[in-house]
Amino acid sequence: MSKIMSLNTADRRVKLNSFTLIELLVVIAIIAILAAILLPALQSARARGVTASCANNIKQLNSALAYYMPDYDEHVVVGSRPANYHNWSATFVAFGYVDNGVLLCPAVHNWQYEDTIRTTQPGKFSTSTSMRYVHYGINAGIASNYINTTATSNLIKTVPTMKAGKAVNPGRTVAFADSVCKDSINSKPKNTAGFAYFYGLGSGSGNIHDRHSKGANVGFVDGHVIWDKSANATYRAFKSGSSKKVDLIYLNPAYKE
Repeated sequence: MSKIMSLNTADRRVKLNSFTLIELLVVIAIIAILAAILLPALQSARARGVTASCANNIKQLNSALAYYMPDYDEHVVVGSRPANYHNWSATFVAFGYVDNGVLLCPAVHNWQYEDTIRTTQPGKFSTSTSMRYVHYGINAGIASNYINTTATSNLIKTVPTMKAGKAVNPGRTVAFADSVCKDSINSKPKNTAGFAYFYGLGSGSGNIHDRHSKGANVGFVDGHVIWDKSANATYRAFKSGSSKKVDLIYLNPAYKE
């Protein structure tokens, strides 16, 4: 008899320590609800972290430009030399102003030339074609002397490479920004590429790229960096409806004579 009672007691203990099917489903439902609430917040936090990391890259490019200019008679680094594609990015790496990794945005994956940009060690004045497709572009208006321009951006060609102190409003004059090769933007990811410089008025091959929550990181001549929503539409070479040099704003600085 006692043996039967002890077995019943053991059965009750097993039942007390076990989940029923309904209880298990309730727990799973609660976990699913919590995941649905927390996942967007986690994704948003991750996106903010990536944007901050990208902004830090542009801050380093701003700093590199600040170190470069006193070494070269206070002139901005040349955007691109004709024929051989020796871009500012190759200059910065070859002369030790930045490491290759600074030229790659952490928000970009599987873009064309990415692995080559990471490993290329250009000579001081050698051809480095891949360096034309880095993930950040320099403002063609401040580094325009030798940049090959299209018919719609020929006016930029007449603006000299900027010299220190010549921007009337350095806090509104763009230096570097997230960029994309306009000709590749609608292609497959592995065919998409960045571009080493950008123009205004939709001309040229490079555009500012709003890849961070529909905005882009933008660095200015005075050294500060901001995230700006719809930056590609905001920062243009000329005031709306004008192509006069006196109306140069944002992408191109006004000059003190």
